[in-house]
Amino acid sequence: MKASFIRTCCGVLVLFFGASTLSGCGFSSVMRLSVGACVQIPTSTSAYSLETVSCSRPHQAEVFALPTVGGSEFPEAAQLESEARRECEKDFTPYVGSGVEDSALDLIWMTPSRESWERGDRQIVCLAAANGDQTLRGSVRDSAY
Repeated sequence: MKASFIRTCCGVLVLFFGASTLSGCGFSSVMRLSVGACVQIPTSTSAYSLETVSCSRPHQAEVFALPTVGGSEFPEAAQLESEARRECEKDFTPYVGSGVEDSALDLIWMTPSRESWERGDRQIVCLAAANGDQTLRGSVRDSAY
């Protein structure tokens, strides 16, 4: 795997439960995202919500998987990151149509924080992102990008 294509947004706070629609522009709670949602990447390592945009407009990333973390106890940071990496890598190829190592996309994931875990958050958000300062236009699903 190309190390330069892996960035992590670990410890993401998922405490905002406001609802926004994914059909247009707006903000959606990280817990209310759906696969196929096109988003702008937060500038900090913790986010309550992500800006959602129509995939036909320039955007930085697309949600391609939403795996769930198992267990009742909040995992150690290394264990949570390892599970997020494994789950997101596994789902990348079937969604995008090319492997992580062959893709021009970055692989990013967001994980629950201890605080959001205590509120029932078990979701990992897997994102296929434009490389560097580039943007995407259209969905990356089956793009082999």
